[in-house]
Amino acid sequence: MFRGWLTFRKGRQDAERLLAKAGTSPTMRSLHVGDRALFVVETGDPTRRPVLFIHGSPGSWTDFVHYLADAELRGRARLLAVDRPGYGDSDQGHHLASLEAQARLIACALGDLRAVIVAHSMGGPIAVRLAADFRERVAGLVLIAPTLDPRLERWHWYKRPAEWKWIAPWLPSVWRTSNREQLPLASELEALEARWPEINVPVVLIHGGRDRLVPDANLFFAVRQLENVPVHTHHLPGADHYLPWTHRPLIRGAILDLLDRLDGRVSGDDEDGRPQG
Repeated sequence: MFRGWLTFRKGRQDAERLLAKAGTSPTMRSLHVGDRALFVVETGDPTRRPVLFIHGSPGSWTDFVHYLADAELRGRARLLAVDRPGYGDSDQGHHLASLEAQARLIACALGDLRAVIVAHSMGGPIAVRLAADFRERVAGLVLIAPTLDPRLERWHWYKRPAEWKWIAPWLPSVWRTSNREQLPLASELEALEARWPEINVPVVLIHGGRDRLVPDANLFFAVRQLENVPVHTHHLPGADHYLPWTHRPLIRGAILDLLDRLDGRVSGDDEDGRPQG
């Protein structure tokens, strides 16, 4: 736990320096809902449409710091990022495996706002659950290498031993949290599958063809579930799982394009849901 906390603190300090260099002073706050805390970081224009970033497993709000620092995004939107439950300043080490519970807690960061949700990896199914459970708070989804298809959720041999009492104490707390929220993920995704018809907002799907952690077949699964909403896809044959860092211009452009569409700057949608190269 000590090593995990030190690593997180260093990452946060680096992120704060990057934001300062970009000329922005983020607002940081902790929301308390019942016995849980949710840490929220905000930059951008508070009068514009919100964009909320949800990280993967493990991770923290700092995964999206370059987007929070981006001048054009800050001018176009109210940017928010969270530490998901169990990470960073959101009760680090105290996991919350339920997608429904995580979505409900993250929805509190939005209040009455209607936001574009940008989510990476395991943040993806939480974003989908958020869009199904809190439809009035979600305007669109940008899902980056999301894990969505329960049949593609892989069993890794090391997940069970990582819970053994003589091994778990030696693992950093963020890795214990990551392991514990992923163990029931297949059943969580099975429950989520019935909720896909409730998604009624435009969706952007971005996935790498060489993703060894979350297979790109998840993109094709999502396209099949989203027959009745506008879907814009980016299938990147040579890319891996780490798209928020390796493909920032593409993701940044996808966010801006979706904001344009929602704000009526672009009419129509020429995508039919088929993956693009």
